[in-house]
Amino acid sequence: MNDQIPNIHAIMSQHLTMDLRQKDVKVRVLNYFDRFDELVEGYGLSIALDGNDKLKCKLLTENLRVLKNKSSSIKTYCEDSCFETV
Repeated sequence: MNDQIPNIHAIMSQHLTMDLRQKDVKVRVLNYFDRFDELVEGYGLSIALDGNDKLKCKLLTENLRVLKNKSSSIKTYCEDSCFETV
């Protein structure tokens, strides 16, 4: 193992995404958490995250914020489009 500290935020933002093609919301969320666990194990981040629940929550919600912003943009676009056609 090398002595470099991995950039946890970069790893998560690059690889942790929610699969919106999954129709079942419960399965979608569970897969998101499973993917988080896979990344933690795969990149050897368990030492950095062990006992740091606040950081785990931050990493999980940080990557959902992008999804929230994207859905807000779509919602705004759809609302604007509806008003134009009326």
